[in-house]
Amino acid sequence: MKRLVVDALRRLSGKGPRRPPSHYVQAILGGSRMVGADVGGAFGLPGHWGVFDGSVFFYTFEPHPSSLARLKAHFAAGPHPELYCVLGDALSGTGGPRTFYRTNEPTGSSILAPNKTVIGDYAADSYFFPCAESTIETRRLQNVLDERGEPVLDLIKLDIQGAELEVLRGLGDDRLNSLLLAEVEVGLHGAYVGQGGFGEIDALFRDHGLECYDVRVARTYLRRNGRIDGYQREVFDVFSNSPTIAARAWEFDVVYFRPINKVLARRDPATVRKSIVAFCGYHYFAEAYELTDQAERLGIFSAAEAQQIRATIVAWHRDLSRRFYDAPRPFFEAVRRFFARRHWGQSSRWSQYLWTDYPNS
Repeated sequence: MKRLVVDALRRLSGKGPRRPPSHYVQAILGGSRMVGADVGGAFGLPGHWGVFDGSVFFYTFEPHPSSLARLKAHFAAGPHPELYCVLGDALSGTGGPRTFYRTNEPTGSSILAPNKTVIGDYAADSYFFPCAESTIETRRLQNVLDERGEPVLDLIKLDIQGAELEVLRGLGDDRLNSLLLAEVEVGLHGAYVGQGGFGEIDALFRDHGLECYDVRVARTYLRRNGRIDGYQREVFDVFSNSPTIAARAWEFDVVYFRPINKVLARRDPATVRKSIVAFCGYHYFAEAYELTDQAERLGIFSAAEAQQIRATIVAWHRDLSRRFYDAPRPFFEAVRRFFARRHWGQSSRWSQYLWTDYPNS
């Protein structure tokens, strides 16, 4: 045990400068251009996509006018404004005019209507309602990328309140067949009228050669008297997210990759390099290393290229493993909650590639 503790402390305080993820991404890409799309990124790239910042070119979509202005200002003030194309296009599966449902909170707005019957007592009415309807013009993602001369999309993240499936279909078969990584929010109970379920999204991805690698669940509590912690406080006298009160799985983020054998089948060094970056970005370092090994055996990489990429993967992982203690952990808040009256504090936990709050996982 003593040796394990000493080794851990030595690793955390290891010598040498810590480098930004872009250092490793660029070393692996070797000059290859990698392109991503963030659909529904009202506040900028999600935290765990920060590893791609400074190396990957992004198209980000936000049709809400004030959110679009904020997003443009956000990226313009960042260190790599040249790597972001911020667009106000509203996307759909077919293009053309659609009804836009602007919810009370802009982040709940969608081209699909909120389903009040399903939402019921598991979400605050004030998040969705009042809901204003208007007619907007929408476009297919395929057409937007065609217009900009972008033949390939390598990674995509969609969080657009139930419209994820139809926007994916609007990407077109060619780009779906070349996609290396996709993260999609999937609702479990039809909180929006007509939204696609997991079965349909999974079938679409599998038909185009992608496979599910991870699922991150978001849960919510049954409300009492309009409060999300009503039962905990008023009936059972426990902390608001006590592990003794179960939360209902409400939605999840599902992560898909193009598996190793299908990446290798293309015999394209640039595609393999981009796939290695995608795997590492989500901490699938073992898959990235194995992909490199197999690419060398097949002659896609030379021995020298493969060795350089392997060394970069290991260095990236080592640097990352030294950073874990820097992540915010509400230690003092957890202590306070622990000593509170019959309340058990639940701190955030690591969920493979990001921190998430209990009861989510």
